[in-house]
Amino acid sequence: MKIFKNLLFVNIAKGFIWQGLGILATLISLPISIKFLGKHDYGLWITIYGTVLWMSSFDFGIGNGFRNELTISFTRKDNLKSTKIVTNAFIAISILSLGLVLIGLIFNFILYNRLIFNFDYIENSFSLINILLILFGFEMILRLTSTIYTADQRSSIAPFITGINNILILIAVYIFYCSKDVFSHDKLFYYGVTIGSIPVISNGTLTLIGFSRGYKYLLPKFDYFDKEWIRAILKTGIKFFGIQISMIFLLQLSNILVSTWSNPEFVTVINIADKYFGIISIIGTIILFPFWSAFTAANERGDTIWIKKTIRKLELIFGGLTFVSLILLLLFPFAVKFWFKESIEVPQIYAIIIMLKNVFRVLNIIYSY
Repeated sequence: MKIFKNLLFVNIAKGFIWQGLGILATLISLPISIKFLGKHDYGLWITIYGTVLWMSSFDFGIGNGFRNELTISFTRKDNLKSTKIVTNAFIAISILSLGLVLIGLIFNFILYNRLIFNFDYIENSFSLINILLILFGFEMILRLTSTIYTADQRSSIAPFITGINNILILIAVYIFYCSKDVFSHDKLFYYGVTIGSIPVISNGTLTLIGFSRGYKYLLPKFDYFDKEWIRAILKTGIKFFGIQISMIFLLQLSNILVSTWSNPEFVTVINIADKYFGIISIIGTIILFPFWSAFTAANERGDTIWIKKTIRKLELIFGGLTFVSLILLLLFPFAVKFWFKESIEVPQIYAIIIMLKNVFRVLNIIYSY
């Protein structure tokens, strides 16, 4: 148990370091992105990105089922079973990803700019959406590798990848801004393709490293394909799918509704508030994320007492984060003015709603595990 607790502490500490760097990179890159694209195009980008992101989240619980099944297998030290789980999870997610990409491409071809987006025509945005769909399809497959690390009680890898992504995005955005004369035409297209490519590159690199070193024995083998294993993964994952869908709507639907009934500039304003109050959910995720696999392993050992005690402690942490969010709400106007060096009007009611959204997201994480 002591080793178990030490692993949790190490994962949380590493998570704070990498996510802290990621938050810093995001806070710096956001004003630069808005200056480079302008409020209108940035609002369009947020809505396009959020809409395509829906697709990569519709994995029917495969990712969560995979994590739980693999955690149990790792706990039992059953290498053969672990390899079979990994193989069938990658096959299942690849088939699903291909199907979702094809549906997305057809949907974009038929309904482009008719139902969802209430924007002026932006050159190459049709091509941008298609490319993003394909990139998200690859990312959907490749990010399963970080789930392997999480199932193996090495959950700090996920925030490491997120932190690296945000740092690379900051570098890319700064290069775009310094070369804005070069990208004066089609800047949204180049910006979007670059930002969409970064997670694919980072997760692809992790996949190559993981399967060539520490997890070489888990390298998927088609001989291990078995419908029963896929059914077992889906049976576990579907339990989380409802929660997953609700979080997708909670996090992304607001941008689409605002863009449809308002304008891209207001989407940008809302996104600023979302990034600001998103710090609460990020901190909550850093603390709580390592407990998912820890709870699964503890449940496999029958240690329900530890699980109950830990949940009570996590509820106290939630109370503390709620208090911090109220302080952030009071400081919001001053923080935004300092952040962007100008006064950006965000209606108080929207700031409160976005704050509550992030607070409830933390609460959801506690009980979804």
